[in-house]
Amino acid sequence: MNSSQINSLLARARLLTVEASIEGRQPSKELKSLLAEINRRGLKFSVKGYV
Repeated sequence: MNSSQINSLLARARLLTVEASIEGRQPSKELKSLLAEINRRGLKFSVKGYV
């Protein structure tokens, strides 16, 4: 996975996290899957400043 793909993965996860927070709902299956992929790759994920 190249840096562009990693950035896209992190951006999508941030977007889904912010949407869920704004709408007051539980994380979607897609978000849970993205977070699992982020963890598997040892990437850092934060929405500080977004939520």
